[in-house]
Amino acid sequence: MKNAILSGIRQGVLSRRCLLGALFFALILLLVSVDSLLDAFQSEPAAGFHGKLICDAISTDAARFFVPILSTLPFAARYVEEIKSKYARSLLYRSSRAAYLAEKIAGCFASGGLVLVLGILLAYALSALILIPMEAPLSKNAEPTNWFQTLLPSLGLYYLSGGLWALVGMTASTWMESRYIAYASPFVLYYVLIMLYERYFPTFYVLDPRAWLLPSLRWIGEGWGAALLVIELSAVSALIFCLRAGRRLMEL
Repeated sequence: MKNAILSGIRQGVLSRRCLLGALFFALILLLVSVDSLLDAFQSEPAAGFHGKLICDAISTDAARFFVPILSTLPFAARYVEEIKSKYARSLLYRSSRAAYLAEKIAGCFASGGLVLVLGILLAYALSALILIPMEAPLSKNAEPTNWFQTLLPSLGLYYLSGGLWALVGMTASTWMESRYIAYASPFVLYYVLIMLYERYFPTFYVLDPRAWLLPSLRWIGEGWGAALLVIELSAVSALIFCLRAGRRLMEL
């Protein structure tokens, strides 16, 4: 079981799709900050501007809009691809159904979260490389703001949300066995939840998936409360996947 889990994580994390998704997310974060970047090129930015730029970028709706899309790229369609190509049957000869399902869940969750975290870190590195030489020096009595430390809680929440949406896509694909369902269903559900929150349940803030990434002070436990909710939803999605996919594997 342990080897199967590690194998799934390696397949998802080291895939070309994960790298491409991370590069694309980094580009998105820089694009949503283009106005601030232009201002920085025209005048000397304050010290630490490179970190504040990325912290502000991940807080935008434009950046959060791509979370359920990019998180599915590395691994969410892998199960359907293996079922349709009959490759899953050959894998079951060498391992049990439980090990196969654990491999898929671990690889999907790990890669779905990591693609976003790598994108944020890459954008932060590019921002630092370009902007630090341009930033104004600190005054003698000023204390520098550790923007990377500020970013760390958001990295954790982005990772958990990315893993959740990747699992949702893989679970949804068990119904129609379509890779397009795996890629599209998380975004559709993401949009539906936002519409329900904004139009019908404006006080039910836990319904808003954008708040799972950046919870407000209304949350019980703030970031920890949001993390716990996402972990619980991920566990439910993984359980549904095991039930659906387990029955399908018995038919192979």
